[in-house]
Amino acid sequence: MKNSEVSDEVTASWRLLGGNAWWAIRQTWKVSRSLCGGLIFASVVSAIVPALLTIVIGMLVNETKLALENAQPEMAMVVQQLVLAAAMVLVGNIANIAGQYCRFRLADELRLAISKKSFEHATTLDLSFFEDPKSQDILSRATQNPGGDFLLFVVDAIGTFELAIQIASLLAVLFWIDPLTTPLLFLLAVPWFLFRWYIAKIRFVTLRSNTTKRRWNGYYMGQLITREAIPTVKSFQLGPLLLHRFEETFREIMDVDRGIHRKQALGGIFAALVFTLGFLLVLGLVGYRAIAGTIAFQFLITYLLASFRLRNSVVEFINRLSASMERALGITNLKEFLRAKPTLRDEGKIDSGRIRGQIKLQDVTFTYPGCQVPVLHGINMSISPGETIALVGPNGGGKTTLVKLLVRLYDVRKGSILIDETDIREFKLGFLQSQLAYVDQQNIRFEATVQENIAFGDWQRLIDKPGEVSKIVRKVGIENMIKQMPAGLNTRLGRLFGQFDLSGGQWQKITIARALARNAAIYILDEPTAHLDAQSEFEVFSNLRDLVQNKTAIFISHRFTTARMADRIFVIDEGRVVQEGTHEELVQRGGLYKELYRLHQSTFSSKPADH
Repeated sequence: MKNSEVSDEVTASWRLLGGNAWWAIRQTWKVSRSLCGGLIFASVVSAIVPALLTIVIGMLVNETKLALENAQPEMAMVVQQLVLAAAMVLVGNIANIAGQYCRFRLADELRLAISKKSFEHATTLDLSFFEDPKSQDILSRATQNPGGDFLLFVVDAIGTFELAIQIASLLAVLFWIDPLTTPLLFLLAVPWFLFRWYIAKIRFVTLRSNTTKRRWNGYYMGQLITREAIPTVKSFQLGPLLLHRFEETFREIMDVDRGIHRKQALGGIFAALVFTLGFLLVLGLVGYRAIAGTIAFQFLITYLLASFRLRNSVVEFINRLSASMERALGITNLKEFLRAKPTLRDEGKIDSGRIRGQIKLQDVTFTYPGCQVPVLHGINMSISPGETIALVGPNGGGKTTLVKLLVRLYDVRKGSILIDETDIREFKLGFLQSQLAYVDQQNIRFEATVQENIAFGDWQRLIDKPGEVSKIVRKVGIENMIKQMPAGLNTRLGRLFGQFDLSGGQWQKITIARALARNAAIYILDEPTAHLDAQSEFEVFSNLRDLVQNKTAIFISHRFTTARMADRIFVIDEGRVVQEGTHEELVQRGGLYKELYRLHQSTFSSKPADH
């Protein structure tokens, strides 16, 4: 399923219910056949015991009646029936305990398997999926508690299966005693069942339609409690406004839910009333037939015991079944997410060798999905292996989009990007990205140790090699910074789980070290020194030039002290390359670069601009 094919218009139907239930059963069976088999066997035993027990109890009551009538009861028969009843109770208890054990074990396995399946699939989806609002609704519905929701369906389904066997066995006993009136008991449950199915469908459709509002609620809550948002929220006193919007959205959801709750309550009362009155009518007919001598006394006792047990089982069965139906419909959300496909096609054949780092962009044009106006227009660039390139220009000009195309987070809509004279789509995606080191301007901060934060750049090689990470630290020039931390490389960073945080500039240095930990052929850095002062920026880039010698390096920067260190500079404005050359050449030519450079000089420096 491509992002454009995603739709909230899903109709709750018996076909959808059956398909989801069968899919869930197959997935559960794959997780653990032994636990599933044990749970099914224990459920069958637990379900049959009540029906058999009613027969034995009826016989015991009949023997007691004979004793009260001064007849001579058969003591051997009484003892045998008592032993049989005790054995059934014991078997039922053992089956319940065994079923509970299998259920707990299966629950753990299912939570892991389904959650892993969901998040593993998430890693296969490309950036455009996560940037699409409709996809965010799918993601929200499917991944809030994938293993837990799936598990609840399986538990309810197995409980429903057990109750269905119990009801069937009790009905068999009742049919055996009175085949004429017993069918009425079964028919009485049908309207109640259909009503609960109707409510399940409404709740499913409503929950899907409210996904976006629920996401808004989550967003408002996040702004009120997220560490990054709190300074802005407090300084601008946005708390009351966000709380108001949270309450407003929540009440809209509540208004819809209130209508469903009202229908469920009124309909449930009516269905329960009809079922109870019908049930009493059937018992009255059976009692009348017993008085008339059509049904023996011991069978009347058995019928009464079985029918009351049947009533409780039917009520529980309908409640369980409606819950499992609702959750089975909810499995649509998980299946919908698992059907989502990346828009990037990983069909390349090249997955080995070493990239030299030559890059060519030929007439590259790109438009974001859902937009009409291209972000890039006919970009042509040629970069030699080992060259250091700077991309500069006004904000929104397309620089970040261009480097994301190079990393193949998106695919070009028109034109081509070549690396070593090969279209990047000819490379296997994993191999291509293993040859690149990319620093995004978002500056991701992992809750992990310093060593791990750096080793994540090439975790398969470095995750358990602190010595290699120490070498990278020295090369990047951040050894003194790390020595001042409480536990050096073993200091856990972040405030969610750790006790030590860094400034924006310090995090940026860690991020650069992470990129340089990868022995890449091409380094791409999007504003890597935005949070650094001029002196720190100069030191970082001086080290960077030494570290990426003979490697192709592309960086985006708004600081001309950094840009002028590049071998060549490309000026990008409104999605086009408008100038190209060295710093000295561009200043001498005039144009946009010189204007931006003069503005930079007048703002950040007292030195006059070059002429």
